[in-house]
Amino acid sequence: MRATRKLRRQYLASQPPTNEHAQIGSLFVPDEHYEFQQGHMDGVIRRYREMHVSSWPSSEELKQVIEHVSTLLPEGALQSGIQTHILHLASDGYIDPHIDNIESSGSWILGVSLGDARDLVLEAQGQGDPCERYRITLPSGSVYLQK
Repeated sequence: MRATRKLRRQYLASQPPTNEHAQIGSLFVPDEHYEFQQGHMDGVIRRYREMHVSSWPSSEELKQVIEHVSTLLPEGALQSGIQTHILHLASDGYIDPHIDNIESSGSWILGVSLGDARDLVLEAQGQGDPCERYRITLPSGSVYLQK
């Protein structure tokens, strides 16, 4: 892990300075500079890294993003003990279809896509009925909210 962090610092030091609008994107470097986990405990997330927001290095840009997206939550969605974490997918990372455990993660999910465009697939499954399926491409900067 130390070697990976050292490679990341060297890579960032070799890059030209960015303007203020590109700073969030500049927090991420090519995949080979990270140690991605191969699978989540429930098996639905592949090639990712995850941390609570409180563990992220202090960043004014990230603070601004979090403050902004929290204004998008419906009234009453914020509660004490809310989990706020960052999930970073590798370029080839993905999340399999699943049903979230609301007891462990809460009833609201707000996602922000900050890297490459990603496809979000939502499906409603009924008993014996064909499922309704929606595929939405989220470009960088997109936000989605679900309950």
